[in-house]
Amino acid sequence: ASALAGVASVILLAAIARRLFRDDRIACLAAALYAFSRCVYFPWLMARPDALCGMWGFAALLAMMTGEHGMRRRWAAASGLFTGLG
Repeated sequence: ASALAGVASVILLAAIARRLFRDDRIACLAAALYAFSRCVYFPWLMARPDALCGMWGFAALLAMMTGEHGMRRRWAAASGLFTGLG
């Protein structure tokens, strides 16, 4: 589960960076730096909740950023749910 959460975290971080900077190269660079960071990579190999907490945190941030433009209540509720899960 930790490895899958780690992969999902990389994908979510790339989506956040793409939304912030509107550049695919920067999004890929941010995701690569995150994925190959030792402090992030190590918990993926062990059965630890760190990767799950990070994944839900990134999901909450992405939901909050998506909710800025329309459908605020739905995305605010999703962000709150993801925050609670993390």
